[in-house]
Amino acid sequence: MASELLRDGSIMLQGFGTFSSWKQTERLGRNPRTGISVVIKSRTSVKFRPGKDLLRLLNDRK
Repeated sequence: MASELLRDGSIMLQGFGTFSSWKQTERLGRNPRTGISVVIKSRTSVKFRPGKDLLRLLNDRK
């Protein structure tokens, strides 16, 4: 899975969902304890989009 995401690909698990890599841009953040502004470096992260079957299972538990 990791090697596919490293190649900027996505992984779909039928009925469960899709994992895909995406680039987070560099941004300005703030340390909540000190209030000092810091630069948060850009990085690659993973997004998950749930599939229809998973959502249906989670939401039909009445």
